[in-house]
This record gives sequence, C-alpha cells and structure tokens, in this order.
Amino acid sequence: MFVTSQFVFLHQPKTGGTFVAAILARLHEALGDRVETVQLEPGQEARLPDLGPGRVLKLLIGARHQHGRRADIPPQFRDRTV
Repeated sequence: MFVTSQFVFLHQPKTGGTFVAAILARLHEALGDRVETVQLEPGQEARLPDLGPGRVLKLLIGARHQHGRRADIPPQFRDRTV
C-alpha cells in the first residue's frame, strides 16, 4: 500500500502492483519527497505520521507485505482517492 497526501494505491494480486509501487517510490524520491516504510499487521493500530507535502508512506501489511485491502487503509487516510 502506498499512501500520499492525495491518494492511496492498493496493490491487487497479478496486476503489476509491485512494478507500480516501485515506480511511485522512485518518482516521489526524484521529486525530493521522503518515502517512509512502515510495517503493520492487519488490524494493528499504529501512530502514523501526518502526510503533508513532501511525505509519502509505503505501508507493508501482514506477512507478505504486498496486498492490502480497502479495510486495511488506516482510518486517518480513508478520505483519499483509492
């Protein structure tokens, strides 16, 4: 799952999501944004940083760390376009 101040990218199985997430990370880093990686277990509540300009989160959910569900989006980011 990739979270920005504007949208959330959910990696769906067999859709090229690993490629898309890697490109998003590279793009944001090239723009000078700070990409932070945070690992969470499903249902785990965590204190996550506020996302403002120049800050992006890569959330790794569960054991495989790839495929997140809409229900896994942390509450403070559910207002963003998915």
